[in-house]
Amino acid sequence: MFNKNNYNNEKQNSSSDSSSIKFKMKKESYRIKIRRRLTLILGILIFIFIISTNIIILKKYDELISKIDKSKIDVNRRVFEYDKVANKVADSIVSISDETGKLVKNSYSSSNVTGIILNEEGYILTNYTSINEFKEIYVKLPSSGSMPIKANLVGANEQIDIAIIKIYYKGNLSPIKIAKFDEVKDGQEIAIFSNSMGNEYIERITPGIVTSTHQVIGSQTDNKEYRLLELSCVVNEKNTGGAVCNANGELIGLASSSITKKKNELGLYYAIDLRELEKIAKVTDVFKQKLGVSGGVIEDPKSKVKGFYVENVKESGNAYKAGIRATDIIVQLDGKSILTTQDLANIINDKKNGDNINCKVINNGEVKEIKISIQ
Repeated sequence: MFNKNNYNNEKQNSSSDSSSIKFKMKKESYRIKIRRRLTLILGILIFIFIISTNIIILKKYDELISKIDKSKIDVNRRVFEYDKVANKVADSIVSISDETGKLVKNSYSSSNVTGIILNEEGYILTNYTSINEFKEIYVKLPSSGSMPIKANLVGANEQIDIAIIKIYYKGNLSPIKIAKFDEVKDGQEIAIFSNSMGNEYIERITPGIVTSTHQVIGSQTDNKEYRLLELSCVVNEKNTGGAVCNANGELIGLASSSITKKKNELGLYYAIDLRELEKIAKVTDVFKQKLGVSGGVIEDPKSKVKGFYVENVKESGNAYKAGIRATDIIVQLDGKSILTTQDLANIINDKKNGDNINCKVINNGEVKEIKISIQ
């Protein structure tokens, strides 16, 4: 039976439920709108932040570029233009061997090594370990059609793998430019320029950076430490003796595969710091001035005797008058063995003009005692 009151109650309940659903839908729609607005605002803020950040970065970049343009670019930060630097140093890089036949163009021999022209007088820098067993030394200049030229050893330091040889050449030589020592920095971009094949051009360019200017190698002979340059670029038998140059084409070091092997550090390679070359030059200059003798400390490949090899003797000097001749090896001064250039310096620097110095000399295989008066 139909109950009117029940129907009305059901109708009221249904109306109430419908109103509740509509309210909830409106509330959810409002929340969605709020979320959309917040998302939009957040997106706008992020966009504004990115744009403003980029503007700041671009402004700072423009300021930096402006500063660089206005200031002098340091040689250590300059872009390394390998082709231009190669052209600068090409005429200063030579090939060295023990036979003329090994200096044929595009012909490589394992005994060949690179050398660097130091001055117009014909002095050339190379590795001592590469030439110490040569019976004869020949140099091929990079100029077109040049023939091998005989060279003589005039200075050496076995401890740091440096040798200075000399050629007598009537033409013009192109000495390499030497960098200022205080301009060599860690992280500096460099390259090794080498030519051990007797070519008329740079045979090999090995790029890299100076990873450290604070490395040394110790000497077991005189308990001293010698400066090295640690490099990231490969140093091996084919580019040893090569010129380590900066972006200006200036020499900062001499590549040495021998020292690299001694250090034996994976991924690191070594060159002799040219400050060590300067020390050798000063010592040998003193020896030349006071005794009239030029040469260098070496180990004789035949007898294995170490001493000062006499490359040249000034005929008006007291050493010549006392009987010292070219190719002699001075093994002792005042009873002290000559094992390094520093040994020479220690003995000679204590002498005054008019003092005598007693020498033990190997001449044509014979040991002689000679007394020389200091000039």
